Amino acid sequence: PPRSKHCHDCEKCVLQFDHHCVWLGTCIGQGNHCRFWWYLFEDTILCIWTAAMYIISISKDVSKEWWRGAIEIVLLIALLFCLIILLMLLTFHTYLILTNQTTYELIRKRRIPYLRDDTQFGVAIGSNNGKIGSYESAFCDILTGDLDVQRRLKKIEETFRWKRRLFPSTRNQETFM
Repeated sequence: PPRSKHCHDCEKCVLQFDHHCVWLGTCIGQGNHCRFWWYLFEDTILCIWTAAMYIISISKDVSKEWWRGAIEIVLLIALLFCLIILLMLLTFHTYLILTNQTTYELIRKRRIPYLRDDTQFGVAIGSNNGKIGSYESAFCDILTGDLDVQRRLKKIEETFRWKRRLFPSTRNQETFM
């Protein structure tokens, strides 16, 4: 189907493929993109809260040993670096959700056939259910669950297994008849 891609890391077909996340060890796509966004959001909030606690700790007790203060400042700098990266990721994925695009589509726009021609499917680039549908699927799927998506993914995987049995790969065979 359009907007799906086979992930070579997971060896799975992923609907609305966004990217393969090495940190989570899974593909981000239609079934879990909303959870990935919430994960980024929660991590960002956690970094902000932790940075605030470090700042309060540093400013509260100025009379402690110099090396403890130095360690806290080094940790705060590392935390702020992580916070900047998380904010950039959160902003980027919020932009992608608001424009109903995926990371893969944004990066490889010229190489994806259905994105070369805006009118090929009768909808705008990166849109398969409109902007409102994009918001709902990104932010509301977490409330309603994505059992329907799970069923569709299982059906697609079964179809691919069935086709592989009918049309086995000829790479390992010497002759093909």
